[in-house]
Amino acid sequence: MTFNDSISAISFLNNTDLIGFENSFYLSKLCSSLLKSKDHEKIARDIIIRVLDVWDKVDDSTKPIWNDLIEAAGLYPYVDSEFLSRSAQIRYEYHKSPFIQDIYLHSEQQELSIALQNKNSIVVSAPTSFGKSLLIEELIASCLYKQIVIIQPTLALLDETRKKLLRYREDYKIIVSTNQEPDLIKCNIFLFTGERVVEYQHFPNVDFFIIDEFYKLSLDRDDDRAIALNQALYRLLKLTQRFYLLGPMIQNIPNSFKEKFNLKWFSTEFATVAVDEINLELTEKLKSTEKEEKKKHRLFELLISDRAQTLIYCSSPSRATYLALEFISHLKNTSQTKANPFNSDQEVENNEIIIEWIRQNVNSSWSLSEALKYGIAFHHGAIPRHLGSSIIDAFNNGSIRWLFCTSTLIEGVNTSAKNVILFDKKRN
Repeated sequence: MTFNDSISAISFLNNTDLIGFENSFYLSKLCSSLLKSKDHEKIARDIIIRVLDVWDKVDDSTKPIWNDLIEAAGLYPYVDSEFLSRSAQIRYEYHKSPFIQDIYLHSEQQELSIALQNKNSIVVSAPTSFGKSLLIEELIASCLYKQIVIIQPTLALLDETRKKLLRYREDYKIIVSTNQEPDLIKCNIFLFTGERVVEYQHFPNVDFFIIDEFYKLSLDRDDDRAIALNQALYRLLKLTQRFYLLGPMIQNIPNSFKEKFNLKWFSTEFATVAVDEINLELTEKLKSTEKEEKKKHRLFELLISDRAQTLIYCSSPSRATYLALEFISHLKNTSQTKANPFNSDQEVENNEIIIEWIRQNVNSSWSLSEALKYGIAFHHGAIPRHLGSSIIDAFNNGSIRWLFCTSTLIEGVNTSAKNVILFDKKRN
Protein backbone atom coordinates (compact mmCIF):
# COMPACT_ATOMS: atom_id res chain seq x y z
CA MET A 1 0.00 0.00 0.00
CA THR A 2 1.34 3.43 -0.92
CA PHE A 3 0.58 6.60 1.05
CA ASN A 4 0.13 9.80 -0.92
CA ASP A 5 -0.77 12.11 1.95
CA SER A 6 -0.95 12.37 5.73
CA ILE A 7 -4.70 11.67 5.86
CA SER A 8 -4.34 8.19 4.39
CA ALA A 9 -1.30 7.52 6.58
CA ILE A 10 -3.05 8.56 9.81
CA SER A 11 -6.18 6.62 8.88
CA PHE A 12 -4.06 3.52 8.34
CA LEU A 13 -2.22 3.95 11.67
CA ASN A 14 -5.47 4.44 13.58
CA ASN A 15 -7.05 1.27 12.20
CA THR A 16 -4.31 -1.28 11.58
CA ASP A 17 -3.32 -4.19 13.82
CA LEU A 18 0.06 -4.70 12.16
CA ILE A 19 2.48 -2.52 10.18
CA GLY A 20 4.28 -4.98 7.89
CA PHE A 21 7.48 -4.36 5.98
CA GLU A 22 5.89 -2.88 2.85
CA ASN A 23 3.50 -0.54 4.66
CA SER A 24 6.21 0.53 7.10
CA PHE A 25 8.58 1.26 4.22
CA TYR A 26 6.06 3.39 2.31
CA LEU A 27 5.07 5.25 5.49
CA SER A 28 8.72 6.03 6.19
CA LYS A 29 9.18 7.15 2.61
CA LEU A 30 6.27 9.60 3.00
CA CYS A 31 7.73 10.97 6.25
CA SER A 32 11.17 11.35 4.71
CA SER A 33 9.68 13.37 1.89
CA LEU A 34 7.67 15.58 4.25
CA LEU A 35 10.68 16.27 6.49
CA LYS A 36 12.51 17.85 3.55
CA SER A 37 10.11 20.81 3.63
CA LYS A 38 9.82 23.29 6.52
CA ASP A 39 6.14 23.66 5.66
CA HIS A 40 5.51 19.94 6.13
CA GLU A 41 7.77 19.13 9.11
CA LYS A 42 4.85 19.35 11.52
CA ILE A 43 2.86 16.76 9.54
CA ALA A 44 5.85 14.42 9.33
CA ARG A 45 6.45 14.72 13.06
CA ASP A 46 2.79 13.94 13.75
CA ILE A 47 2.99 10.72 11.71
CA ILE A 48 6.25 9.70 13.41
CA ILE A 49 4.71 10.22 16.85
CA ARG A 50 1.75 8.04 15.84
CA VAL A 51 4.15 5.34 14.68
CA LEU A 52 5.92 5.51 18.05
CA ASP A 53 2.54 5.05 19.74
CA VAL A 54 2.10 1.68 17.95
CA TRP A 55 5.80 0.76 17.98
CA ASP A 56 5.15 -2.88 18.87
CA LYS A 57 3.17 -3.28 15.63
CA VAL A 58 6.02 -2.01 13.40
CA ASP A 59 8.05 -4.53 11.38
CA ASP A 60 11.35 -4.96 13.25
CA SER A 61 13.51 -4.80 10.13
CA THR A 62 12.25 -1.25 9.39
CA LYS A 63 12.78 0.15 12.89
CA PRO A 64 16.32 1.44 12.14
CA ILE A 65 14.81 3.49 9.28
CA TRP A 66 12.24 4.94 11.66
CA ASN A 67 14.95 5.64 14.22
CA ASP A 68 16.76 7.80 11.65
CA LEU A 69 13.50 9.65 10.95
CA ILE A 70 12.88 10.19 14.67
CA GLU A 71 16.34 11.76 14.90
CA ALA A 72 15.80 13.84 11.74
CA ALA A 73 12.53 15.16 13.20
CA GLY A 74 14.39 16.37 16.29
CA LEU A 75 12.59 13.96 18.63
CA TYR A 76 15.75 12.99 20.51
CA PRO A 77 13.99 11.75 23.69
CA TYR A 78 12.59 8.86 21.61
CA VAL A 79 15.75 7.94 19.72
CA ASP A 80 17.29 4.48 20.20
CA SER A 81 21.02 5.23 20.30
CA GLU A 82 21.97 1.66 19.31
CA PHE A 83 20.80 2.23 15.74
CA LEU A 84 22.55 5.58 15.21
CA SER A 85 25.52 6.27 12.98
CA ARG A 86 28.60 7.91 14.52
CA SER A 87 27.62 11.41 13.36
CA ALA A 88 24.04 10.90 14.53
CA GLN A 89 25.36 9.66 17.88
CA ILE A 90 27.27 12.95 18.31
CA ARG A 91 24.08 14.93 17.58
CA TYR A 92 22.18 12.72 20.02
CA GLU A 93 24.65 13.34 22.85
CA TYR A 94 24.59 17.07 22.10
CA HIS A 95 20.90 17.03 23.07
CA LYS A 96 21.54 15.35 26.40
CA SER A 97 20.80 17.61 29.35
CA PRO A 98 24.00 18.43 31.27
CA PHE A 99 21.95 19.06 34.42
CA ILE A 100 19.27 16.32 34.62
CA GLN A 101 20.41 12.72 34.52
CA ASP A 102 19.32 10.58 31.54
CA ILE A 103 17.19 13.34 30.03
CA TYR A 104 17.43 14.23 26.35
CA LEU A 105 15.91 17.41 24.95
CA HIS A 106 14.20 17.63 21.60
CA SER A 107 15.79 20.00 19.08
CA GLU A 108 13.78 23.12 19.95
CA GLN A 109 14.00 22.51 23.70
CA GLN A 110 17.77 22.43 23.27
CA GLU A 111 17.71 25.78 21.46
CA LEU A 112 15.72 27.35 24.31
CA SER A 113 17.89 25.72 26.96
CA ILE A 114 21.01 27.31 25.50
CA ALA A 115 19.31 30.72 25.41
CA LEU A 116 18.24 30.39 29.06
CA GLN A 117 21.73 29.32 30.13
CA ASN A 118 23.04 32.44 28.39
CA LYS A 119 20.82 34.44 30.75
CA ASN A 120 18.48 35.66 28.04
CA SER A 121 14.91 36.66 28.86
CA ILE A 122 12.56 34.51 26.80
CA VAL A 123 8.86 34.49 25.95
CA VAL A 124 7.72 31.15 24.51
CA SER A 125 4.53 30.26 22.71
CA ALA A 126 4.32 26.51 22.14
CA PRO A 127 1.80 23.63 22.32
CA THR A 128 1.05 21.99 25.65
CA SER A 129 3.13 18.93 24.76
CA PHE A 130 6.25 20.94 23.86
CA GLY A 131 7.90 20.35 27.24
CA LYS A 132 8.20 23.96 28.38
CA SER A 133 8.08 22.96 32.05
CA LEU A 134 11.06 20.64 31.69
CA LEU A 135 13.14 23.71 30.90
CA ILE A 136 12.12 25.17 34.27
CA GLU A 137 13.50 22.10 36.01
CA GLU A 138 16.68 22.17 33.94
CA LEU A 139 17.24 25.83 34.80
CA ILE A 140 16.87 25.06 38.51
CA ALA A 141 19.07 21.96 38.26
CA SER A 142 21.82 24.14 36.76
CA CYS A 143 21.77 26.45 39.84
CA LEU A 144 22.25 29.38 37.45
CA TYR A 145 20.08 31.67 39.62
CA LYS A 146 19.86 31.84 43.41
CA GLN A 147 16.48 33.50 43.94
CA ILE A 148 13.73 32.30 41.59
CA VAL A 149 10.02 33.14 41.57
CA ILE A 150 7.66 30.77 39.72
CA ILE A 151 4.07 31.89 39.10
CA GLN A 152 1.52 29.27 38.06
CA PRO A 153 -2.25 29.69 37.74
CA THR A 154 -3.57 26.88 39.94
CA LEU A 155 -2.72 25.23 43.25
CA ALA A 156 -2.82 21.81 41.57
CA LEU A 157 -0.13 22.86 39.11
CA LEU A 158 1.95 24.47 41.87
CA ASP A 159 1.73 21.27 43.91
CA GLU A 160 2.87 19.19 40.93
CA THR A 161 5.84 21.54 40.44
CA ARG A 162 6.65 21.45 44.16
CA LYS A 163 6.84 17.65 44.17
CA LYS A 164 9.03 17.66 41.07
CA LEU A 165 11.45 20.22 42.53
CA LEU A 166 11.83 18.53 45.92
CA ARG A 167 14.86 16.70 44.54
CA TYR A 168 16.71 20.04 44.57
CA ARG A 169 15.97 20.87 48.21
CA GLU A 170 19.62 20.55 49.21
CA ASP A 171 20.31 23.64 47.10
CA TYR A 172 16.98 25.45 47.32
CA LYS A 173 14.41 26.13 49.98
CA ILE A 174 10.97 25.79 48.38
CA ILE A 175 8.56 28.43 49.60
CA VAL A 176 4.84 27.90 48.95
CA SER A 177 3.21 30.05 51.63
CA THR A 178 3.26 33.82 52.22
CA ASN A 179 4.06 33.04 55.88
CA GLN A 180 7.40 31.40 55.01
CA GLU A 181 10.57 33.46 55.04
CA PRO A 182 13.46 32.87 52.64
CA ASP A 183 16.58 30.99 53.69
CA LEU A 184 19.47 33.41 54.14
CA ILE A 185 22.10 30.77 53.40
CA LYS A 186 20.60 28.50 50.73
CA CYS A 187 18.98 29.58 47.48
CA ASN A 188 15.19 29.97 47.35
CA ILE A 189 12.38 29.05 44.98
CA PHE A 190 9.09 30.88 45.51
CA LEU A 191 6.15 28.83 44.15
CA PHE A 192 3.23 31.26 44.09
CA THR A 193 0.07 32.28 42.33
CA GLY A 194 -0.07 35.87 41.10
CA GLU A 195 -2.04 36.90 44.18
CA ARG A 196 0.59 35.52 46.53
CA VAL A 197 3.38 37.38 44.75
CA VAL A 198 1.46 40.60 45.39
CA GLU A 199 0.94 39.71 49.07
CA TYR A 200 4.43 38.38 49.88
CA GLN A 201 6.53 40.69 52.08
CA HIS A 202 9.89 38.90 52.26
CA PHE A 203 11.35 38.80 48.76
CA PRO A 204 15.16 39.04 48.68
CA ASN A 205 16.98 40.30 45.59
CA VAL A 206 15.14 38.17 43.00
CA ASP A 207 17.40 36.98 40.15
CA PHE A 208 14.86 35.41 37.82
CA PHE A 209 11.13 34.83 37.51
CA ILE A 210 8.88 32.52 35.52
CA ILE A 211 5.22 33.00 34.59
CA ASP A 212 3.47 29.86 33.39
CA GLU A 213 0.38 30.37 31.19
CA PHE A 214 1.35 34.01 30.66
CA TYR A 215 -1.59 34.59 28.30
CA LYS A 216 -3.60 35.09 31.49
CA LEU A 217 -2.02 38.54 31.71
CA SER A 218 -4.47 39.70 29.04
CA LEU A 219 -7.14 41.98 30.48
CA ASP A 220 -9.38 41.15 27.51
CA ARG A 221 -10.05 37.68 28.93
CA ASP A 222 -13.03 37.10 31.20
CA ASP A 223 -10.79 36.39 34.18
CA ASP A 224 -10.85 38.51 37.33
CA ARG A 225 -7.41 37.18 38.32
CA ALA A 226 -5.70 38.97 35.41
CA ILE A 227 -5.35 42.19 37.42
CA ALA A 228 -3.48 40.43 40.24
CA LEU A 229 -1.22 38.69 37.72
CA ASN A 230 -0.36 42.03 36.09
CA GLN A 231 0.39 43.50 39.50
CA ALA A 232 2.69 40.55 40.19
CA LEU A 233 4.50 41.07 36.87
CA TYR A 234 4.91 44.79 37.58
CA ARG A 235 6.37 44.04 41.01
CA LEU A 236 8.80 41.40 39.75
CA LEU A 237 10.04 43.58 36.89
CA LYS A 238 11.16 46.06 39.52
CA LEU A 239 13.31 43.34 41.07
CA THR A 240 14.79 41.78 37.92
CA GLN A 241 14.48 41.97 34.17
CA ARG A 242 15.45 38.36 33.58
CA PHE A 243 12.47 36.09 33.03
CA TYR A 244 10.89 33.14 31.22
CA LEU A 245 7.25 33.52 30.16
CA LEU A 246 5.59 30.45 28.71
CA GLY A 247 2.18 29.65 27.31
CA PRO A 248 0.34 27.87 24.50
CA MET A 249 -0.19 29.21 21.00
CA ILE A 250 0.11 32.97 21.48
CA GLN A 251 0.14 34.81 18.15
CA ASN A 252 2.47 37.61 19.17
CA ILE A 253 3.46 40.06 21.89
CA PRO A 254 3.77 43.88 21.63
CA ASN A 255 6.95 45.11 19.95
CA SER A 256 7.35 47.72 22.69
CA PHE A 257 7.62 44.92 25.27
CA LYS A 258 10.18 43.05 23.16
CA GLU A 259 12.32 46.15 22.70
CA LYS A 260 12.12 47.38 26.29
CA PHE A 261 13.42 44.14 27.78
CA ASN A 262 15.57 42.96 24.87
CA LEU A 263 13.92 39.55 25.07
CA LYS A 264 13.85 36.57 22.73
CA TRP A 265 10.38 35.82 21.31
CA PHE A 266 10.10 32.13 20.44
CA SER A 267 6.95 30.88 18.71
CA THR A 268 6.66 27.28 17.56
CA GLU A 269 4.19 24.51 16.71
CA PHE A 270 6.63 21.75 17.71
CA ALA A 271 4.59 19.07 19.51
CA THR A 272 5.52 15.68 20.94
CA VAL A 273 1.96 14.35 21.14
CA ALA A 274 -0.41 13.55 18.26
CA VAL A 275 -3.94 14.82 18.79
CA ASP A 276 -7.21 13.81 17.11
CA GLU A 277 -10.03 16.30 17.63
CA ILE A 278 -13.57 14.92 17.33
CA ASN A 279 -16.66 17.11 17.56
CA LEU A 280 -19.64 15.27 19.05
CA GLU A 281 -21.76 18.36 19.67
CA LEU A 282 -25.51 17.79 19.55
CA THR A 283 -27.11 19.64 16.64
CA GLU A 284 -30.73 18.60 17.09
CA LYS A 285 -33.24 21.21 18.16
CA LEU A 286 -34.24 20.07 21.65
CA LYS A 287 -35.44 21.63 24.87
CA SER A 288 -32.56 22.47 27.18
CA THR A 289 -33.47 19.71 29.66
CA GLU A 290 -33.82 17.11 26.88
CA LYS A 291 -30.54 18.21 25.32
CA GLU A 292 -28.74 17.99 28.66
CA GLU A 293 -30.01 14.44 29.27
CA LYS A 294 -29.09 13.30 25.79
CA LYS A 295 -25.66 14.91 26.04
CA LYS A 296 -25.08 13.23 29.40
CA HIS A 297 -26.18 9.83 28.11
CA ARG A 298 -23.89 10.14 25.09
CA LEU A 299 -20.97 11.03 27.38
CA PHE A 300 -21.54 7.97 29.58
CA GLU A 301 -21.80 5.61 26.64
CA LEU A 302 -18.60 7.08 25.22
CA LEU A 303 -16.78 6.59 28.53
CA ILE A 304 -17.87 2.96 28.80
CA SER A 305 -16.87 2.22 25.20
CA ASP A 306 -13.27 3.37 25.72
CA ARG A 307 -11.25 2.04 28.65
CA ALA A 308 -8.42 4.56 28.25
CA GLN A 309 -7.61 7.11 30.95
CA THR A 310 -10.02 10.02 30.42
CA LEU A 311 -10.33 13.55 31.79
CA ILE A 312 -13.79 15.10 31.57
CA TYR A 313 -13.75 18.89 31.81
CA CYS A 314 -16.72 20.41 33.64
CA SER A 315 -17.57 24.08 34.12
CA SER A 316 -17.70 24.09 37.94
CA PRO A 317 -16.93 21.96 41.02
CA SER A 318 -20.61 21.15 41.57
CA ARG A 319 -20.92 20.12 37.93
CA ALA A 320 -17.90 17.80 38.15
CA THR A 321 -19.26 16.15 41.30
CA TYR A 322 -22.78 15.83 39.86
CA LEU A 323 -21.63 14.18 36.61
CA ALA A 324 -19.32 11.76 38.44
CA LEU A 325 -22.20 10.60 40.65
CA GLU A 326 -24.57 10.37 37.70
CA PHE A 327 -22.02 8.21 35.91
CA ILE A 328 -21.88 5.85 38.90
CA SER A 329 -25.67 5.47 38.71
CA HIS A 330 -25.36 4.78 35.00
CA LEU A 331 -22.77 2.07 35.63
CA LYS A 332 -24.96 0.46 38.29
CA ASN A 333 -27.83 0.29 35.83
CA THR A 334 -25.65 -1.25 33.13
CA SER A 335 -24.91 -4.97 32.87
CA GLN A 336 -21.87 -5.94 34.94
CA THR A 337 -19.79 -7.22 32.03
CA LYS A 338 -20.23 -3.99 30.12
CA ALA A 339 -19.90 -1.64 33.07
CA ASN A 340 -16.80 -3.03 34.78
CA PRO A 341 -13.99 -0.71 33.65
CA PHE A 342 -11.17 -2.96 34.85
CA ASN A 343 -9.94 -6.41 33.94
CA SER A 344 -9.78 -7.23 37.66
CA ASP A 345 -10.62 -5.68 41.00
CA GLN A 346 -6.92 -5.24 41.80
CA GLU A 347 -6.66 -1.81 40.18
CA VAL A 348 -9.63 -0.42 42.09
CA GLU A 349 -8.29 -1.92 45.33
CA ASN A 350 -5.36 0.48 44.99
CA ASN A 351 -7.83 3.27 45.83
CA GLU A 352 -8.50 1.81 49.28
CA ILE A 353 -5.75 3.94 50.83
CA ILE A 354 -7.47 7.11 49.61
CA ILE A 355 -10.87 5.82 50.73
CA GLU A 356 -9.50 5.05 54.18
CA TRP A 357 -7.95 8.53 54.42
CA ILE A 358 -11.32 10.07 53.53
CA ARG A 359 -13.02 7.91 56.18
CA GLN A 360 -10.60 9.04 58.88
CA ASN A 361 -10.17 12.69 57.93
CA VAL A 362 -13.33 13.80 56.12
CA ASN A 363 -16.45 11.65 56.22
CA SER A 364 -16.99 7.99 55.42
CA SER A 365 -20.24 8.85 53.63
CA TRP A 366 -18.63 11.36 51.25
CA SER A 367 -19.62 10.48 47.68
CA LEU A 368 -15.99 10.50 46.53
CA SER A 369 -15.41 7.25 48.45
CA GLU A 370 -18.19 5.56 46.50
CA ALA A 371 -16.85 6.94 43.23
CA LEU A 372 -13.34 5.61 43.88
CA LYS A 373 -14.71 2.07 44.20
CA TYR A 374 -15.69 2.34 40.54
CA GLY A 375 -12.43 3.86 39.37
CA ILE A 376 -14.08 7.29 39.17
CA ALA A 377 -13.13 10.55 40.88
CA PHE A 378 -13.72 14.28 40.73
CA HIS A 379 -11.11 17.00 41.15
CA HIS A 380 -11.53 20.74 41.70
CA GLY A 381 -10.20 23.64 43.76
CA ALA A 382 -12.32 22.80 46.82
CA ILE A 383 -10.69 19.36 47.22
CA PRO A 384 -8.05 19.32 50.02
CA ARG A 385 -4.62 19.73 48.44
CA HIS A 386 -3.19 16.45 49.77
CA LEU A 387 -6.25 14.56 48.55
CA GLY A 388 -6.18 16.27 45.16
CA SER A 389 -2.55 15.27 44.73
CA SER A 390 -3.36 11.65 45.65
CA ILE A 391 -6.21 11.61 43.13
CA ILE A 392 -3.87 12.76 40.35
CA ASP A 393 -1.33 10.09 41.34
CA ALA A 394 -4.04 7.41 41.32
CA PHE A 395 -5.20 8.57 37.89
CA ASN A 396 -1.66 8.43 36.52
CA ASN A 397 -1.17 4.98 38.07
CA GLY A 398 -4.34 3.68 36.41
CA SER A 399 -6.50 2.98 39.47
CA ILE A 400 -8.76 5.90 38.51
CA ARG A 401 -10.03 5.52 34.98
CA TRP A 402 -12.36 8.51 34.67
CA LEU A 403 -11.62 11.86 36.27
CA PHE A 404 -14.24 14.64 36.20
CA CYS A 405 -12.44 17.94 36.72
CA THR A 406 -12.47 21.71 36.36
CA SER A 407 -9.86 24.09 34.93
CA THR A 408 -7.69 23.54 38.04
CA LEU A 409 -6.55 20.28 36.45
CA ILE A 410 -6.92 21.05 32.75
CA GLU A 411 -4.53 24.01 32.90
CA GLY A 412 -1.06 22.54 32.66
CA VAL A 413 -1.04 19.60 35.11
CA ASN A 414 0.68 16.62 33.51
CA THR A 415 -1.40 13.46 33.53
CA SER A 416 -1.48 10.11 31.74
CA ALA A 417 -4.80 10.98 30.07
CA LYS A 418 -5.34 9.36 26.70
CA ASN A 419 -8.60 11.25 26.15
CA VAL A 420 -9.74 14.72 27.18
CA ILE A 421 -13.46 15.40 26.84
CA LEU A 422 -14.67 18.99 26.99
CA PHE A 423 -18.19 18.36 28.24
CA ASP A 424 -18.79 22.05 28.95
CA LYS A 425 -17.61 24.89 26.73
CA LYS A 426 -17.73 27.52 29.47
CA ARG A 427 -16.36 28.24 32.92
CA ASN A 428 -18.92 28.73 35.71
